[in-house]
Amino acid sequence: MKKIIYFMIIATFFLGCKKNDKETTGGIYGTVADKTTGELVPTVSVSISPGDKPTVTGSDGTYSFVELEAGDYTISISKEGYKPASKSITVIAGKNINGHFLIERIPAIVTTDREVLDFGENVGVNTLSFSIVNSSYIDLIWYIEPDCIWIKEVKPSSGTLNFGRTEVITVVIDREKLVGGNNETVVVVKSSNGRSELTVKAIGVEKTLAGVTTQDPTNISAVSAQLNGTITSEGKPPYTERGFVYATTPQPSLGNMIRKITAPVNTNTIFSANVDGLDLNITYYVRAYATNNIGTAYGNEVSFTAKVLPTLNTLSVSDITSSTAKFNAMITSEGSPSYNERGFVFATTSQPTLSTTIRKITAEKNANTNYYANVNGLSLNTTYYVRAYAINNDGTAYGNEVSFTSEAELATLSTKTATNITTTTAILGGYIMTTGTPSYTERGVCYGTSPMPTIDNNSKVIITGSGTGNFTQQVSGLISGIKYYVRAYAKLGDSRAAYGDEISFTTYGPVVVNTLLVMGADITTSTAKIFGNILNVGVPAYTEKGICYGTSNNPTIETASKLTVSGAGTGSYSTMINNLVAYTRYYARAYAINELGIVYGNTVNFSTKMEKSTVSTQAPTFISGTLVKFNGTIVTTGNPTYNERGFIFRLSYLFTISDTQVVVAGQGTGSFTATVNYDNNYIYYYSVKAYAINADGSISYGEEQLFWNLGL
Repeated sequence: MKKIIYFMIIATFFLGCKKNDKETTGGIYGTVADKTTGELVPTVSVSISPGDKPTVTGSDGTYSFVELEAGDYTISISKEGYKPASKSITVIAGKNINGHFLIERIPAIVTTDREVLDFGENVGVNTLSFSIVNSSYIDLIWYIEPDCIWIKEVKPSSGTLNFGRTEVITVVIDREKLVGGNNETVVVVKSSNGRSELTVKAIGVEKTLAGVTTQDPTNISAVSAQLNGTITSEGKPPYTERGFVYATTPQPSLGNMIRKITAPVNTNTIFSANVDGLDLNITYYVRAYATNNIGTAYGNEVSFTAKVLPTLNTLSVSDITSSTAKFNAMITSEGSPSYNERGFVFATTSQPTLSTTIRKITAEKNANTNYYANVNGLSLNTTYYVRAYAINNDGTAYGNEVSFTSEAELATLSTKTATNITTTTAILGGYIMTTGTPSYTERGVCYGTSPMPTIDNNSKVIITGSGTGNFTQQVSGLISGIKYYVRAYAKLGDSRAAYGDEISFTTYGPVVVNTLLVMGADITTSTAKIFGNILNVGVPAYTEKGICYGTSNNPTIETASKLTVSGAGTGSYSTMINNLVAYTRYYARAYAINELGIVYGNTVNFSTKMEKSTVSTQAPTFISGTLVKFNGTIVTTGNPTYNERGFIFRLSYLFTISDTQVVVAGQGTGSFTATVNYDNNYIYYYSVKAYAINADGSISYGEEQLFWNLGL
């Protein structure tokens, strides 16, 4: 039906065309149809060249370009899911040219958004994702079937992917199943129309079996024994189980054994386990083993026969020097028959035996279950492994293993008392009594502000020399007034050091003193109370303290007066200064004296108070009419003396110098008068006071006197 419509549209285009000789332009009219189905395709992008006016096909699959100049044009079409196409068309003036296209669909296929999914070597990366894309025009059914032991999971692994859509696929790997080094596989995404491939990579850690050796059994009895092994390498990944397998036939394994005995997994490379239920006089074959996720590694094979051997313990080594030591052991059972020899074996490797010992040392057999042996000829700074042994007719029994290191004999020394102490220096030293074996390579003193100083954690001074005897040196750069702890030392070349006893001393330090401000209540016209404060008594402690004062700034005990104050220790003190001059500024400082000299506090200043003048007022005397004579007396002039004297009068009882004032010339003490005309017909009485103005501007008043207006 759509094909019929298509041909009707084309016929209509051509029937509607009428030739017009005058037209200079033409047009292109066309359709776009699916190449497979013949159906008209809408929304196809159509462009023309030359030209810059693209268009799209309508819902009926048609398009057109009109009013085109005659000439050659290229028409191009494109649509998602289809292959693009183009053709050349010649436009003839006055004509509409057919531009029909058949567009071909792109085949449906699923694709991945990347080619490689790389997990790398990071053991923490076990999950990564990629996306599959359906860029076709139909829905696709897809699935993934990974064929790789180390790909643990793919999710989702199948589904339907709508056209034009994307889906995220997660891949989970199991790193425990990776081989060491590079691992690579291909994941195939299959669909109902095509397939895509994705390379998956990962780097696995190198994997090795653990290394293990089997040592000779110990503590063998008629029914039990202690099995011993050593881990020589933990493997990759590290082993998770270790122990022993044993059987009555050679080369026992986890699949061929009487019994498996596990030992705890810890940081100790040497491990043991006890086996019991053995049969007497039966030979058993033993191998240590260690298992990781790769497999099980076995140690060498050893054998033993269950016998009634002696049992014994190897005790701690004592009296260790640079070349000698004392081995100690204890017999816990004599065996049957009783042992006929006992002693020690030792070597620089673990688990020594009579065949691997440096030297066998026998000990006398007697009734004592505890025995010992002294060994000499040891090498300095060497670690030795020791086992006690006892032999009876059935064989040799060994005790547990102990180890020790032959140590140098450190020097012995004492620390000398500090001398010639100043604020920043002191002479320190020590006395070497024995030089040690080997002899010390460095000597000196170490010191600090905390007890028990060491050469590693505190300051040290190297004092050249060797042998025994005294050694001293002046140490500088100390801080005044600080307590130091000192130890002499003598050091070996391997940094081990011997220390003398600890002594302490305190560097000399100045007294710390300050002067407190003088309070107004403590100052009079001729006295003042001054305070000082000792904050630090100094080293050595001060022997004198006090106050110095004078009328010049920064007084000293040489240039000013001083007053000593008794007492010791820290804290405040005070003294009263007498016979000061009134109305005078003084400067004062606290001071203290020790062997280092004089220390002054800060300077404070104060002024003694002024002595005010004293004034009295006598009753006025009338001369005649409205004249009156005021009478006053300067009792004391003040210190310094007053600047002005006179009278004030008015009708009020509240006097100030701003009232009616009469100044009377003169100085010194004694009486003074002033005659005043007080004529006022409206005032019945007056008040008068004598006054004197002091040097600081303050005013001294005499008592108030009243007088009547005699003219009323």
